[in-house]
Amino acid sequence: MKKYYIFLLSISLIMLTACSDFLELTPQDSLSPTTYYNTAAEVEKAVNGIYQVLTTQGGASFILNPEVISDNCVYSSASGSEWLAFTKGALNPSTSYVEEKWTKDYQGIARANLVIYNLQNRPDIIISDAHRLQYEGEARFLRAYFYADLLNYFGGVPLIDEPKESLREYNLPRSTAEETLEFILTDVNRAIECLNDDAPVNYKGRATSGAALVLKARVLLYNKRYEEAYSALKALDEQGKYQLLTDYSAIFDPQNENNAEVIFDIQYSNPSNSNSSYSFYSYIKEWSGGYIPTVSLAEDYYELRGTPPEFPPRKFGDMFKNRDNRMEVTLTRPMDNWGDKVYKPVAKDKTYYNSCLKVKKYLVYSDITNSNKRSTLNIIVYRYADALLMQAECIIESDSLYDIKRTEAISLLNNVRNRAGMPNITDIIANPTREELRDIMRRERRCELAFENTRYDDLRRWRIAEDVLNEPAYGYDPAAYEGGVWEKYIIDDNRMFLPHHYLWPIPQSEMDANTAIGGQQNPGY
Repeated sequence: MKKYYIFLLSISLIMLTACSDFLELTPQDSLSPTTYYNTAAEVEKAVNGIYQVLTTQGGASFILNPEVISDNCVYSSASGSEWLAFTKGALNPSTSYVEEKWTKDYQGIARANLVIYNLQNRPDIIISDAHRLQYEGEARFLRAYFYADLLNYFGGVPLIDEPKESLREYNLPRSTAEETLEFILTDVNRAIECLNDDAPVNYKGRATSGAALVLKARVLLYNKRYEEAYSALKALDEQGKYQLLTDYSAIFDPQNENNAEVIFDIQYSNPSNSNSSYSFYSYIKEWSGGYIPTVSLAEDYYELRGTPPEFPPRKFGDMFKNRDNRMEVTLTRPMDNWGDKVYKPVAKDKTYYNSCLKVKKYLVYSDITNSNKRSTLNIIVYRYADALLMQAECIIESDSLYDIKRTEAISLLNNVRNRAGMPNITDIIANPTREELRDIMRRERRCELAFENTRYDDLRRWRIAEDVLNEPAYGYDPAAYEGGVWEKYIIDDNRMFLPHHYLWPIPQSEMDANTAIGGQQNPGY
């Protein structure tokens, strides 16, 4: 999608989201950024318009689709050709999901630019100083969030930091990855300054300084600036606002949304409105194929004594007994409750490459009564367990931190493990090496955060995607299960991740429309 189209669409949606009585049509090639809103209420609606971009990136696009291109899950449907581009080595500039991500991120950026520009350049807006700072902080957080997403997948991108009077001004070259990172950090640091968590604003679902600290930490961690990421996470701890819930399942309970572990989430509320709900139940509960968890994921949920599960089990019925407590929250296994029935794989399921496993996290059985069975369960973007695991990773990966804070890293990992019923690390390995701690940390991230949009990114930033994603994906054989035995079989063969896939291609539509980009395509495409 051409960038000028993104800009026009963004403006029109903000105008529709805000009040319509103050709008005036302007020529398409002369889009004044100074005439959009004049009161605090109008600014708030414009800020809400930025958040609305997140809801369009939510649902299956946030929970399930990134898992399909990792080793947690496969997509077993003839209509899954879009994901075959990622898993079979056919990723290219015309892949539609590549363009969708680019387009939506820049849509959010365009909306944020309008808010920031008006707040900085319109002293006549009738708004209190506290609200002016708060809304600037939210807009800067969201702009940083969208740019961080672009940096993660594309590397350096064109940096647009304000609305333009002419569409021709949107032809900009790519900035370097380093320049893009510094732009993000400038925005997020300003967001931390502006966001007053005690300001007179309804904070449900809105950005806070805690969310900005986690965004800062994540982008620094992804770029191997471990000491700075650690400092941001310690600042989060010092706020004292977040904690691990004692019950892992309670994090995803619809009756317990916005709980003490959630730092930032995408809010949904109306199953009859496609912008405030998403499809999930049908994908998981009703499709014969669809999103299929892998054996690889299941086997990383160790036994409660801290050791890998035996395969095959000594008794057929013992396959999933005494396993990491997070497993039963994340996956539906044979003989588990499945809403209206007990889940029992049968031989014909093999036709759809089923694995005797179903996704359970985020599945709400009562959604069957909603309009089109759509879900309104908030989707968590950042939570405290992730922050603790990132903090442990910073220590493990930084030479200077590891030398003095090794025991702290072990304690952080234990805090997350113990909640899941898992033993302390030193009860399993008396004196774990740095490499052993790294392996434990990476497995903890996988088990704790499965289906929370982190695994694919983790594999890429750890630079192990070439090792992991070129292997066949296995499932448990439904036909063998129906016959009373456990066997594994290949559910996705010929998977391919090539070295240039660590970055996605710049969309072809952008290469065609933006003459300033020239030949600045990512290598390999």
